[in-house]
Amino acid sequence: MQQTARSILTLGLCMGAVSVIYFLALVMQMPVWLIVVVMAIALAGIVMYARPWNVEEAPGRSVMMRVLIIAIALGWLGSNMAFVATRHGGWDAWALWNYHAQMLSDGQHWKLLFADHNGHPDYPLLLPAFNAFFIRLGGTVVTVPLFTAILFTFCIVVLIYSQLATRNRVAAIVVLCLLATDTSLAQFGVSEYADTTLAFFFLAAIISKEYAQADRRYLAIAAAMAAFCFWTKNEGVLLGVLFLAFNGRIFFRRHHLRYFLVGIAVPLIVWAVFKMVYAPPNDLVSRADGNTLLQARDWNRYVAIYRHFTDNLNTHFHYCKILFWLWLIIMLLRRRMPSRNTIMVLVALAGYMGIYVFTHMDLEWHLITSQGRLMHQLMPAFVYVSVVDILGDLRMVSYRFVS
Repeated sequence: MQQTARSILTLGLCMGAVSVIYFLALVMQMPVWLIVVVMAIALAGIVMYARPWNVEEAPGRSVMMRVLIIAIALGWLGSNMAFVATRHGGWDAWALWNYHAQMLSDGQHWKLLFADHNGHPDYPLLLPAFNAFFIRLGGTVVTVPLFTAILFTFCIVVLIYSQLATRNRVAAIVVLCLLATDTSLAQFGVSEYADTTLAFFFLAAIISKEYAQADRRYLAIAAAMAAFCFWTKNEGVLLGVLFLAFNGRIFFRRHHLRYFLVGIAVPLIVWAVFKMVYAPPNDLVSRADGNTLLQARDWNRYVAIYRHFTDNLNTHFHYCKILFWLWLIIMLLRRRMPSRNTIMVLVALAGYMGIYVFTHMDLEWHLITSQGRLMHQLMPAFVYVSVVDILGDLRMVSYRFVS
């Protein structure tokens, strides 16, 4: 793993840890000065644990070139984000995520958040708790969430590029250009929703797990990233469960179990405490009844879901469509099964679309307001795993041709 990717994963661990520690500090009514001390000690421990190991060092000239390429790409993406950014992000940002952050920044009255049932207090708190900590230190509800949104977006782009660059530099640069010039990614990035945050942790979990064979400590990092999916959004439960299910044979081996528990235990326990003690039931679950299952027989719902899906694909994720067809053609020509990671992402997409079959909300409204964001959550992971699949197949085809 390159140093760049290693640093991004460490930063992701620290961001997730900040939210977990701050929530626990609120529960224990810790004063600000003690929160800062505990936070500093915990983050120092995380950085020491996640210090570089098995890092693939590139020559100095290659490092400078990579830094220059990344800087140009992020500058391009940043300019697109500045063009579409608004003062308080998207509608959900000021109505939910930034509102939750402002409530959590009040150490005395933060529990009032759960009395407002119109503000979706059942939504997990990774993003608002992270923002609330820095707002409480002196930041504002305008600057802190915007900085966080941009940071997570940049981390996604750099992580994908740095990992693909270890396989094929040309392909990595092509993907980097696609992401840097993607106006939809810029729009989602400055919306200040938790969808970008969830997209980052799901991608980080996949990449971390790939290096578990080189060092078992990556298992702890991958497990923590999966747990942060739970702690970020309700949809993250599906992503976290799928990730653990598809990689259970690795995590639950006798010599791997302790690494798995080190990574997943604390954030998953905090999520469980939040759900069982503080959060009200999720409305999609609580309002389900006997008629909900009957909706599966309504063919018109599937037609509407597919129509909106193709519209979103053509509008916001056009290169994902190209990648999918390229990936599918190569899979068919090679006559081989897709990788486990690709199957996992496609199953997650099917699960997301299945939510709309059983939703009690008006279907058209629900699709318009959320489907694009759900697809955004999976876009980085799909881009990464599909390109990895394609590069692996092309490498095999080239090898056979030369032989």
